[in-house]
Amino acid sequence: MHSAAVPCPGNGIKRTAANALSSPSPTSSSSSHQNEHQQSISPPPPEKRSFIVVESPIKLDTISSSEDLDIKVLRIQNKNLSERLLQRQKLEADLREKIDKLQNKKASDDNKMCIIDRYWTQLDEDLRLMLERFDSESGKEACEPIGEKTSKAESTKLSSQMVRNFLSKLNDWDKCEIEDSLKERVKFTTQTVAKLVAVYDRMTKKNELFLKDLRTKIYDCTEPSASSKIESKVKELSEESIRLNELITKCQQNIHKSGLEKKQLEDQLSLLEAEIKDLNHKTDETEYELDKMKDKAFKLDTQLAETLKKLNNLQSNSNISNHIDQDGHVVYHNTFKQNSTNTNRSNSLSDKQLSELETELEHHRELAKNRLDELEKLNQEYNSASKQIEKLKNDLKMIPESVVEQTSEYRMLQTKYSIIVNDNVKLKQALDETRNLLEFSRCSFQRQLEQMESEELAQQKRLGNEIIQIEEQLAQLRKENELLRIEYEQNLAANEQTGPINKEMRSLITTLQTNNKLLKSDNIRTKKRLEEAQQEIEKLKTKNSQLQSQVVQSQSKKDDNCVNKEPSEVPVKTEPEIEVKKENDEKESLIKDLEEKNRRLQESHKDMKNIIDIYTKSSGSSGSSSKDQKKYPNELEEAKQEIKRLKECLEKLKSSSSSSTKLILPTQSIPSNSPSTRYHHKLEHHHHHDESSNPANSSSSSNADNAKKIKSLEDSIKELQKNLNNKKQEEVALLNDMEITGQAFEDMQEQNIRLMQQLREKDDANFKLVSERIKLENAQKILKEEKELYVQQVTTLQDQQEAQMNVSKKLEEQIQVLTQNIAIFEKEIHQLQLACETYKRQAIDNVQLIQELKLNSQKYLFQLKEAQQLIAEKSETLASQTFRIKRTQEEIKHLQAKLERQKKFEMAANMDEVLKEEIKEYKEQLRCPSCKIKQKDAVLTKCFHVFCFDCLQKRYDTRQRKCPKCNAGFGANDFRKLYLS
Repeated sequence: MHSAAVPCPGNGIKRTAANALSSPSPTSSSSSHQNEHQQSISPPPPEKRSFIVVESPIKLDTISSSEDLDIKVLRIQNKNLSERLLQRQKLEADLREKIDKLQNKKASDDNKMCIIDRYWTQLDEDLRLMLERFDSESGKEACEPIGEKTSKAESTKLSSQMVRNFLSKLNDWDKCEIEDSLKERVKFTTQTVAKLVAVYDRMTKKNELFLKDLRTKIYDCTEPSASSKIESKVKELSEESIRLNELITKCQQNIHKSGLEKKQLEDQLSLLEAEIKDLNHKTDETEYELDKMKDKAFKLDTQLAETLKKLNNLQSNSNISNHIDQDGHVVYHNTFKQNSTNTNRSNSLSDKQLSELETELEHHRELAKNRLDELEKLNQEYNSASKQIEKLKNDLKMIPESVVEQTSEYRMLQTKYSIIVNDNVKLKQALDETRNLLEFSRCSFQRQLEQMESEELAQQKRLGNEIIQIEEQLAQLRKENELLRIEYEQNLAANEQTGPINKEMRSLITTLQTNNKLLKSDNIRTKKRLEEAQQEIEKLKTKNSQLQSQVVQSQSKKDDNCVNKEPSEVPVKTEPEIEVKKENDEKESLIKDLEEKNRRLQESHKDMKNIIDIYTKSSGSSGSSSKDQKKYPNELEEAKQEIKRLKECLEKLKSSSSSSTKLILPTQSIPSNSPSTRYHHKLEHHHHHDESSNPANSSSSSNADNAKKIKSLEDSIKELQKNLNNKKQEEVALLNDMEITGQAFEDMQEQNIRLMQQLREKDDANFKLVSERIKLENAQKILKEEKELYVQQVTTLQDQQEAQMNVSKKLEEQIQVLTQNIAIFEKEIHQLQLACETYKRQAIDNVQLIQELKLNSQKYLFQLKEAQQLIAEKSETLASQTFRIKRTQEEIKHLQAKLERQKKFEMAANMDEVLKEEIKEYKEQLRCPSCKIKQKDAVLTKCFHVFCFDCLQKRYDTRQRKCPKCNAGFGANDFRKLYLS
């Protein structure tokens, strides 16, 4: 499809597309011939309807050939691309807006950073100037050591460099480097502020000292005339100092303003330099792109020359001649040579083709007319615009004087000139004032020097007297210090002897503490056992009361049953006797435990006595052992409490033993009313019943058994009484031992109290010695500090003297510098006057030159107008010619396609062969591009590429589910069949 859609007012894109389909272009005409030839040669396909029955056809637009299908695919792709293009354009617009915002933000941030840096550096300089102003000895006291002075100078140089390259360094630095540099800068400012505050404090102190000295001198002076003279001098000096301070403040204000202006200009310069770098970078890039475009243009020129040569050759070979009318219409004259071959071929052309060619010619003529009208309008507009541009350029070159005078630049120059004249007058006045000030300052400076020298002599005398007094005090303190050292060494020797004794004491105390813990645990156990014994005793008491009640009941029955009493008494006595034995065994075990505890306590008391004896022998007791000795009374009190508890336990045991003896006695005489007695009563009743039956057998057997039991019980009672007597004796012995231990313990307590009093007295004495020693050390430190202060005062006075000498030298140097500056200003004023005269002369010469140039410019204007008219005419002719050339080139391309087809017909022997070749080409286009055997009968709905159905089915089955042309993925529902009619 070689025909393209051309926009025109009469005919739209639809018309051109229709013409492209209907016009006898080489492709369309050939396709029509091809179809006719196919109908005549190839038979119709017999088995197409079977496919229609199997699958329902998809309703698609009529597609005559693969080219139409490609066109539709391209349209869909163009739509997608246009949508993507719109999205991309929107994104680009958003990104450009963001870039503009960020650039504006960066510019504002840079300005802010420059302002901060400017004022920060100005603050550092102002602080430095304040230091120089406040502190007369800024050379040494403000910067203290000489090394710091050099570092200060280096820091000022670095700060000036930092101001110049602040933005560039910020861009190069990392975050860590920026933080470090800012920290250093903050440190520098804080140090300067601290120095300024210190200098101010020193100045205030100096002023106070000077005022005190003046007052003392005034009071010392007896003559009132001398005091009045001194007061008048002081007032004069104060007034002069106030004036000088005001002048210095004015100068500092001027310097501050000029410094800020200078830094603003430096910041602007740095920003402009950065912009220049960016512009240079851009120019380099544009130059590189320009070189590329030049290379492309050169290549295109060579291609154009080659195409022009080919066109000329084609025109010479072809028989077509193009004649251009004055209106711009192109007329084609077909002048064919009447050869035999041409006549035969022309006859072979059909009438239909001729009619199609005529319609094409008419259509092209209409298009050419419309385009020529449009181009003529555009040329007229272009010529009028170019004329207006040239007129405006000439007006800009020749501006009148009235307009120049009204401009802002001319007015600015006038104002600057008037400002310079006023500044010159002010400078002259300032020179006169400075000369007067110099003379006045010289006189005042000489007076100040004389006063300072007299004050220094008086201060040196006072310092000498104070130093002598301090040395005497130091000698006394040294003697006292030596005495304290001797006492301290003696105390150390005594403490070294008592050290190992204290260690042994600590080890013994720890062992005693462990023993005490064990005894406490034993006491707890004995308490538990006592509680259990008391509970059992209460139970026995209850049983005893029950037995007594039963005995009273049994006495009433004694008279009736005297014969059967003996066998019943024997079993009654057995159970209470067994219980008493158990209780006695438990009490014996408790008594043994208490005896062991008493032995342990006695051993611990013996150890304590030995320790106390050792401790009394050791006379020297240090402060560290006093803490361990305070633990002894606590341990003694605990031991006392344990002994009291043991005594109480013994008393309880005594009471329990007495109650048990009482219980045994009634059980021997009184029968119990226990369940065993009831059983015996039953037996008696049974025996009584048996005796009635057989009295002889029962009486003999019962008497023998009762006699044996009575004997055994009497033996057990005797043994128990013996045991009770033995245990009573043991209890008495234990009580005696406990009393002895209690007395020994009380004696130990009294000894401990005495020892504690002695220790406290020794500790108080040691504490007093230590406190006296600390007081003496503090006094010694205070005296040392006072000495150092006096030495510092001497050094400060010497430094002040040197600083005052330096100040005087500096003032003399400043006076010399001011005189030199005055001479320089006078020379500059003289030079300015000479320059003004020369500028006036140059102005007169320039006026004459301007008049001559005006005459010349008028001549050149006439010449320019003539040249502009000629250029406009030539430009119109060139534009029309270029337009015609472009149109002819388009037509030549269209005709070249026709020529190629005609050449094929001429070269071939028959027209049918050419048509067959074209048919083969079209068939190859209709074949599947992947297998190149079968015809195209399926479409991928995703990318709209056409293949055979079998190839797509194979790809789907083998999981190669991608388009062979564009590699777009597809599924089972993404490929459909085509039915080409």
